[in-house]
Amino acid sequence: MDAKDRVDLLLEEYRAMRSEIESRISARFTLVGYVAALGTYAFFETETNRLPSVHLGPWTFEGRTALFAAAALALLFLWLRFGTLIRRCSHQLVELEQRINALAGEELLTWETRQVLGQRNLFHKIYDLIQPGARLSPTARPAPPRGRRR
Repeated sequence: MDAKDRVDLLLEEYRAMRSEIESRISARFTLVGYVAALGTYAFFETETNRLPSVHLGPWTFEGRTALFAAAALALLFLWLRFGTLIRRCSHQLVELEQRINALAGEELLTWETRQVLGQRNLFHKIYDLIQPGARLSPTARPAPPRGRRR
């Protein structure tokens, strides 16, 4: 298998991983819609329960509140899980970019590498406030691997 075939194969894997990330981002936005609907329902449920003539049915007000809280926590868990899976795919894409660039002999793909290295989570931002100038994560892009991979 020559270098062009390897690059084509790796590019196909790259496209599949990008598609996976896009579908998980789309799923996250769907979760935002669910949270908005749940919040709207909870707000109006709370407002109508203040009226003395409203019958709560088999559920008490506290029971419904607990149900809404459990649903919100489940949606938060899904949001965080999708984020973890997106990050895993992103790191896989960085490796693919480095392999493709090494086979091509030049930097053809750099988007995901720049995005991943540019991300800083809340912990890093708080640490920077406490210890100005200290860095916990890399800020510069690593040099692509040189030479041929075997």
